Amino acid sequence: MSVNLDGAFYPSRAQRPGMRRRGFGRVVNVFSLTMNTGRLGALPFSLAREAMADVVTVDGVAPAS
Repeated sequence: MSVNLDGAFYPSRAQRPGMRRRGFGRVVNVFSLTMNTGRLGALPFSLAREAMADVVTVDGVAPAS
């Protein structure tokens, strides 16, 4: 779980300062079925709430579900 979560969380979080400076940004996390069966579906929602003030949108996509 840590590998799956950290692999999406840290890169998404690392890009936010640049997006904040530009006043715009988009983050798209691509997940497998683990988005629905695990708790990874909460990650994009959590990141979106944090980034909302910076005009950054965050989406989570699970193409296999």
